[in-house]
Amino acid sequence: MLRAPRLPLLALALAACTGLGSPLRVHDEPPPRAMDVPVIPEAPSSAAGERPQPAVRGPSQLVAGGFHACVRREDRRVACWGLGDFGQLGDGTTQDRASPVEVVDLVDVEQVALGLEHSCARLGSGQVRCWGANPFGQLGDGTDDEHPTPVPVARVDDAIDLQLGDFEACVLTARGDVACWGGNQGGMPIAFQPDSAWRATPRIELRDVAGRRLAVTQTYRCLYGGGDPQCWGDAAFDPCAAPGGRDDPSCPIAELIDVVDLDLDAAFGCAVIEDGAVRCWGSNSYGQTPTGGAACYLDYPEAGCPRPLDGVEAAVQVAVGTWHGCALDRDGAVTCWGANNFGQLGTPLARTQEQRWADLHGPTRIERWHDVVEIAVGRGFTCAHTRDGAVACLGDLAEGRRPRPLLAPRPIAPARG
Repeated sequence: MLRAPRLPLLALALAACTGLGSPLRVHDEPPPRAMDVPVIPEAPSSAAGERPQPAVRGPSQLVAGGFHACVRREDRRVACWGLGDFGQLGDGTTQDRASPVEVVDLVDVEQVALGLEHSCARLGSGQVRCWGANPFGQLGDGTDDEHPTPVPVARVDDAIDLQLGDFEACVLTARGDVACWGGNQGGMPIAFQPDSAWRATPRIELRDVAGRRLAVTQTYRCLYGGGDPQCWGDAAFDPCAAPGGRDDPSCPIAELIDVVDLDLDAAFGCAVIEDGAVRCWGSNSYGQTPTGGAACYLDYPEAGCPRPLDGVEAAVQVAVGTWHGCALDRDGAVTCWGANNFGQLGTPLARTQEQRWADLHGPTRIERWHDVVEIAVGRGFTCAHTRDGAVACLGDLAEGRRPRPLLAPRPIAPARG
């Protein structure tokens, strides 16, 4: 049976842009509490432009979805925690988990990617498995049936990169093609699919783009690496959404050159430039992007073009969520900006709901986090993988939808392989 997703994310972004007020309701008692994270000693700096490397074996990849997070372990298995009400944790249940649980029947994993309420893994064989919510066919098995354990994606056997948006998934294949499946909230057609709101099996969107990496959101996609970024889609916040540029995968982004990392949300995106600067674009309703930029978007003139984010230097990774963004620098420090409505920036949480939604911050270093090698950002939470193999989180994975904040243990130490 087709089940509607919990939140229409694009509608939330539009509500934020049009001044309709706070789109979420949270529990006032007890208030969410930011998670305490032990201080980890500083490590020697890495070379310029290089991401810090783990000193001991542990999680090989850390990823965040809308309301859950996962790690790929050194044994090439996956463990997840957070909300599980659509089976997105992959343990065969629909239970929430505060501690990591292993995804069943999933081995030889090369890469994990998470959407709002679904999850996918790319295997060493090039095949893809997905699990969780499936109202728009985002699991790629040709149905709209929900699955609490992994199912094969049809007609994908040579994937080399995998990325998920809120309600869709895309792969870059060894042949140099980009294929996507799933759909958008509210029946909005995904790129190049005007006759249907969703598709349950992969369909090729681009060809001959080998050597690049994918970034995906529910309304547009971008390719980066091996040249300047190029984006395509039907998004209000697509940086190519200008006359003659919409739905044009050949559209370059003049303000973004020499990009080494890029991450997208439906309403804004950020990129790391080769010199370590971070540029962001799109909605600034919650302080996610720099102010003062020229209007760059057809539907939302208040949304700016890519501009440098002051106070962030020597970055090697950027991660964005609905309300905030974070950057990791080459020395293992983490800086975040935007809304602190669930404690995800690591600063004290305001007492009332109204104050939380007004608690916006420019780039702020998370002082308790040191020696970080990877970050992941969800809607209302931030997680970090440290050099000693631990994972810790700030915020609330449930965004106030449970009586108490749903956070990972402090810190998580996922089982070694």
